[in-house]
Amino acid sequence: MSAEKRTPPATHRGSSLGGLRAAANMPPEVRSERARKASEARWARENERRAAAGLPPTKKHRPEPSADDLEPWLEEVDRRYPDREWPNREARRREAIIIARTAAAEAAADAVRRRGDS
Repeated sequence: MSAEKRTPPATHRGSSLGGLRAAANMPPEVRSERARKASEARWARENERRAAAGLPPTKKHRPEPSADDLEPWLEEVDRRYPDREWPNREARRREAIIIARTAAAEAAADAVRRRGDS
């Protein structure tokens, strides 16, 4: 295989602009959905490649907690930030998730420390 650079045929030179033109004319929601689907397809291919090599799939994100699981943490957010004006409900919810995950990580670290002390 030679090291010389191959140039695409004249019929394919402008084809890379088609996707950019299409994206420029799409609403943000459609563009985001297409990007999400493309990302999922790339990760699916990566996980297939890893499975063929005998490796486990890539790490999956933790599922979002249910409303019932999150309720005590929302109360904790209100206790910690009584005067804060939240821009929307999602911002308050995200803060509750952060506090819950931080508490879980601290509990796990304490358990490991206690196990190491015995």
